[in-house]
Amino acid sequence: MADGGAQAGAYQVLAWDGTGVQVGTLEAGQLRLAPVGRELRLADIRNCSAAPGRRWGAATGVDPTSGRHGLWRLQLDGDGAQALLEADYLLHNAVEPSGRAICYTAPPWTTRGDTSLHLLDLEELASTLVVEGSVARDCVPSWRSPGRVLYHTEASEVVELELAGGRTRRLLAGAHPASSPDGRRTAYREGNTILVSDDGAPRITLRPRRGLREGNLRGAMSWSPDGRHLLVGRTGGTLGYELEFSTLEVATGERTDVRQRHLHGIRFI
Repeated sequence: MADGGAQAGAYQVLAWDGTGVQVGTLEAGQLRLAPVGRELRLADIRNCSAAPGRRWGAATGVDPTSGRHGLWRLQLDGDGAQALLEADYLLHNAVEPSGRAICYTAPPWTTRGDTSLHLLDLEELASTLVVEGSVARDCVPSWRSPGRVLYHTEASEVVELELAGGRTRRLLAGAHPASSPDGRRTAYREGNTILVSDDGAPRITLRPRRGLREGNLRGAMSWSPDGRHLLVGRTGGTLGYELEFSTLEVATGERTDVRQRHLHGIRFI
């Protein structure tokens, strides 16, 4: 995997803008990135994901030639990329920790604000509808383990799906859940407050300091591999159309802003 010269204290990250993907390191707010997956033929990239230790990731976006939406697999240490599926409408994706499947959000929808959750088996290249409706359209799914997926509903409830039996369980009120690497903790949002629910421990509340002109929290969060930090985004720029990113140390709430320009997303991998 391309690491941009990883060293002690640096975390591996996956970053993207509307037309390309980069991999590298984040250390003390400083990004070092290099392009990967140059064969990826997508514009308006919605999000990217990768499982820990994998040399490949996934991206969803729009084929600039056909105008149809696609889910692609791309190398994180080279230029290769492969189309996995194409549809009229695709939103977000998350690679399973084992690397055997990808869950993604796409129609059918039952209201103006929801969508459904699908599972793509990478061995069979076959998709299964696992949750019909109720998934919020801005939700990026999060794997808690190879058999369990977290998502939030249009009504801002965090739900866990157990794939083996197809059972769903409401966990708590909130949105944008992100499971920690060990699966014990779940970070989620209530407005501009980030909370961390820990199995068998009191809930942690993180309120990142905000300047007068800072925007609202936006998009999915991700955990560093050691479980110490969260990577979060917020609206920014003069008109609020850009995205700004920062890391939060979970134990202290200390915030470190990420120096970047024009990225649409960053996540720890």
